[in-house]
Amino acid sequence: IQGIYTGWMGVLVVLKVEFAKTIALGVAIGHFINKPLTTVAQPVLVYAMKDHKDYHKWIPTIISYICKSIAISIAWYVQRIISAFHSAIRGGLMCSRGVLAELNKRGIIEFDEDESYIDEVIGWTLAALGFYFQFTQNFTVPFPLNFVLLPFSMVESYIIWTISD
Repeated sequence: IQGIYTGWMGVLVVLKVEFAKTIALGVAIGHFINKPLTTVAQPVLVYAMKDHKDYHKWIPTIISYICKSIAISIAWYVQRIISAFHSAIRGGLMCSRGVLAELNKRGIIEFDEDESYIDEVIGWTLAALGFYFQFTQNFTVPFPLNFVLLPFSMVESYIIWTISD
């Protein structure tokens, strides 16, 4: 039990670091877009709230939070694309090497991983198809699989809840 707990804590630490890096990237991007957006939006908001001058002091803060929120959303989307690409590559290569090793073991084909590039060709093809599928599905699980994979989705939701604590 202690080994499982230690492994779980290791996973949480890594995920929290990735979470913090993504948030930091979003905040940095938000900081850069704050000045141009403030230049454009502040006069518009001052005019829109001309009858409520006591709210004018909050305009820069509102613009700053909007910039950071938009930038963090963009950073999360970019991180999702990077993660999907990475998992597609790993999954494609693992699948191709596993299938080819099994076919080699059964004597159906002769395959040497160090001498052949066929595992990379098949793996990268599977990776491209897998990434394309994930991207076109907007990184969600499609209908028939969402019921089958519901327990995994629940665990994923718990992990997200835990690291964003």
